[in-house]
Amino acid sequence: RVHGDTPQSVLISMAAPSNTEAVLRALGLDAKTTTELMSNAALTARVLHVASFAPDLGVLADRAGLLIYEVATTLYGKQLKENDAKAALLVRYIADGRIKKGQLAAAAAYLQKNDGSDVAAFERAAGVGVSYTPAQIADAVRALLDKEAPAIRETRYHTNTGKYLGELARTTLVFVDGAALKDEFERQFVALLGPKTAEDEAPLTKKKAPKTAPETAAAAPAPGAAAKPADSDAAEIAAMLPPAEMIVFSAPEENEQDDPELLRKHLAATGGVVVTRFPPEPNGFPHIGHAKSMALNFGYAKAKGGKCYLRYDDTNPETEKQEYFDAIREAVAWLGHEPCAVTCASDYYQQMYDFAVQLIREGKAYVDHQTKPEIEKYRAERLNSPWRDRPVDESLRLFEDMRKGKISEGAATLRLKMDMQSDNPCMRDLIAYRVKFHAHPKSGDAWCVYPSYDFEHCIVDTLENITHSLCTLEFGLRRESYHWLLRALGLYRPVVWEYSRLNVGHVVVSKRKLTLLVQEGFVDGWDDPRMPTLFGLRRRGFTPGSLNRFVDLVGVTRSENLIPYSLLEHCLREELNATAQRRLVVLEPLRVVVSNWADDRVDLVECPKYPQDKARAAETYSAPFSRVFFIERKDFRTEDSKDFFGMAPGKTIRLKYSKCVKCTGVTTDAAGAVVELTVEVVDDNPKAKTLHWVACPEPGRLPREIEVRLYDVLFLTEDVASVADWRKDVNPASLTVMRAYANDEITLHPAETHFQFERVGFFVVDKASTPMRPIFNRACALKTGKKE
Repeated sequence: RVHGDTPQSVLISMAAPSNTEAVLRALGLDAKTTTELMSNAALTARVLHVASFAPDLGVLADRAGLLIYEVATTLYGKQLKENDAKAALLVRYIADGRIKKGQLAAAAAYLQKNDGSDVAAFERAAGVGVSYTPAQIADAVRALLDKEAPAIRETRYHTNTGKYLGELARTTLVFVDGAALKDEFERQFVALLGPKTAEDEAPLTKKKAPKTAPETAAAAPAPGAAAKPADSDAAEIAAMLPPAEMIVFSAPEENEQDDPELLRKHLAATGGVVVTRFPPEPNGFPHIGHAKSMALNFGYAKAKGGKCYLRYDDTNPETEKQEYFDAIREAVAWLGHEPCAVTCASDYYQQMYDFAVQLIREGKAYVDHQTKPEIEKYRAERLNSPWRDRPVDESLRLFEDMRKGKISEGAATLRLKMDMQSDNPCMRDLIAYRVKFHAHPKSGDAWCVYPSYDFEHCIVDTLENITHSLCTLEFGLRRESYHWLLRALGLYRPVVWEYSRLNVGHVVVSKRKLTLLVQEGFVDGWDDPRMPTLFGLRRRGFTPGSLNRFVDLVGVTRSENLIPYSLLEHCLREELNATAQRRLVVLEPLRVVVSNWADDRVDLVECPKYPQDKARAAETYSAPFSRVFFIERKDFRTEDSKDFFGMAPGKTIRLKYSKCVKCTGVTTDAAGAVVELTVEVVDDNPKAKTLHWVACPEPGRLPREIEVRLYDVLFLTEDVASVADWRKDVNPASLTVMRAYANDEITLHPAETHFQFERVGFFVVDKASTPMRPIFNRACALKTGKKE
């Protein structure tokens, strides 16, 4: 559909794929996004239609094309309600730069409630023409820093500056240029504190929080808020985060309905509070993407004083198992979320069936006998089914036969009589019911007709009085059919809003690919520590706090982003650095003999469990020190250098928590490889560098051997979706198993106990570990470049 007679409209009306691609690239879309978009004819048509409102795509303000694309894909159908006059107004202001990214949400919110005829009011609401001189920005920053100076001087460069920038942008400097504000704030911030000291450069030592409910480890994000880290890595971490987007949801009482009585009844039932739901399908184990969905749905409800359901969308009995129901429930609890109720779509089967009968009676649904390929062909060609206009009584009788099991699988479906000519393929007579002769994990064999997701999802949302139905972007095209069905039934319609999936570097979350990884032996099950399932991450050593912190930092946006895996590791490292016990463990042992130490002498060295926490200084463990001990092979070189902090001939080093020793001899084998060192205990040297070590517990007995599993990313390429053959991208070095030396005491701890192996990394006791065969999984390495 092309409106207007401008040259731009003529350009877009040229339907050749090459011209379409040129228009999409003119908007600033990359090649991958363009290709994916062009595979969706309806969405492409919408983007081209909205882009036609721009006076000249060849002359656009900076990043304006991407904003026009955002209007087409996210705002045109919802907030603008496909009103071309509103869309044209918004696009014109975007094209010439009068509305930028930070103003788009406010502009759309205004047009949602107003027709835009009052241009002055529109410009005020959208911040058009709002600008600040450098002096005004400087004055506002100065006033805030003067007020907050005592607190900032206390935390210095560990200060969370993001909250102050956000405060200025929300209050004093609304619609300010973000880059200009950030530059001025940083300038005055440095002027206030002066140059960084060594203490500023050191990681922030956090006080251990008291143990309460798991969810206290991290708060769920408010929609659109990308939280900023409050540690010395702030700049580095901030660079990994997607741009924050201002997302404003309407309050429950603002959710307009065709019939105001529907809203009145809804508010009476809910008390006017926000009601959300976390709606997983119980056909697989929950993965890291579900952690984001939980955080949004449970977190938004909690932030607004509302409630959130855990609802299983169980409409496909052949793929659902009780173990998946149980796994999801366990994962929700593990991450610290508490649903107001646990429900299933199957709880409402009878009500949904009754609604289907109602639709048939009203001529809004029919029983169809087309095969799946025929349905696909007819929908693609926008052709009506031969059975679309069959008599109502006939459809009622046939649907009852389907219900009684008199019709075989695939021989009939119930379809909604929607709009076969719609540009939206989800409006072309969706399937509402199909026959499946499979016992259901919950309802058993009580039913042999099952509702489709498209039929069930919206109906159960309204039956549970959901106020905000939040789902990922791939469901965007279903929004129109969602509202169509509820209107057809005369039911309350929740707010529907889509957000981007959580895409993490070196990770896949496709259920099909995850299943193949397990079935084809790339991993050792669904809880393999290399898997992105929540049970795999848990076994790897990730904690509820670290995962909640991760999704909190990432925030919620409508833009697709690839989040670096290093951010996930940072969140875990940040927590474990403050909470994990320390131990001495040597991964690649090199034997060392102390020449001036008696053979039978064994001293016990008291080592702190929590050297990072002064309040827990009294908590220690005992490590034996004897004539024979071991250091890491990489901590010795035959030739010393200024940048080497390990042992070398003639060099004195400190054994952590113990004595200083000096290397006096080196023994090699026939091939010249070093097999043993000789040292002597010497006087304390404050300048000596420190190494970790493990000694024989008694003469003639080697240290306790433990199994250490070093895990790395499962895929070599960060953007796995860009790889032609993902199987060939599996990292052959994703797991390395080593035999390490440790002290006996470490074998006494239960599964999921976390440790920092000093100067090595963070590890967790594996669930298969026993005192006779202790196993430790590396959760993450120490920070790269950190001198330990």
